[in-house]
Amino acid sequence: MDHNPDRLCVWPGYFDMKRSRRSGRRVPKDASVLKPDLEGLFMAA
Repeated sequence: MDHNPDRLCVWPGYFDMKRSRRSGRRVPKDASVLKPDLEGLFMAA
């Protein structure tokens, strides 16, 4: 995969309320969602 500074890779697990920070969640628990999916990420963007 080539490095492109204009792109950002976002995984649904970053926003999964059931994950701990240690398990890969990257947002605060109050900003996370129960079942993150691609459509929800698209709508949030």
